[in-house]
Amino acid sequence: MSTKEQKIKQAIRLIRIDEDIDMQCEQAQILLRNTYPALSDDFIKDVVDKGRKELNDKFIAYYSDHFVELEIDQLIKFWTNGIGIKLASASFRKGLYKMGDEWANDLHRACALESNEDKNEV
Repeated sequence: MSTKEQKIKQAIRLIRIDEDIDMQCEQAQILLRNTYPALSDDFIKDVVDKGRKELNDKFIAYYSDHFVELEIDQLIKFWTNGIGIKLASASFRKGLYKMGDEWANDLHRACALESNEDKNEV
């Protein structure tokens, strides 16, 4: 692994993209279990774990394509100081996730209401 790739991995950890990938994989596992109940948990886990590595590799390649090593160094410097640390903090990210969850719940309620209205009109 090149120095640039190592720095990208460090930046991904600092930005907490690795946590986002883990969260996406957990959601994918739930979706796959619900969609394909006949598949074994071990199979689904293996598929998702393989996908996690592939997704991580794609993120590294994406960063590598869009940033030169000096820019990666600047990202690392940003994410290890003041505002960067605050943006990556668990409490800040939790607030963002909460907003996303509330939005998804609002969509769910709106669809449920619409679905019930359709039934009442028939």
